[in-house]
Amino acid sequence: MPGGASSPAEPDEDTVEVVLPEAPPDTMVIPPELIQQELLQRNASEPEASSAGGKVDRTARVRLALAIVAVLALALVLLVWGLIR
Repeated sequence: MPGGASSPAEPDEDTVEVVLPEAPPDTMVIPPELIQQELLQRNASEPEASSAGGKVDRTARVRLALAIVAVLALALVLLVWGLIR
């Protein structure tokens, strides 16, 4: 090539990266029966933890609904303002 430029197939020395191979992650295969057994044992020992998570106070729901409406109203105002400017 004219001007002494290198061909595109040859990488420049300053852009060559050396990628070192990494060790594969350490994994373990667990049979599905063992997983089911472990989950059943944990659920049997903690029955109150799973039932208490479903109760939400009415005021918390109202506050959440008002916050969602406020965010949607703000987005609508910004959208209209952006379109008319």
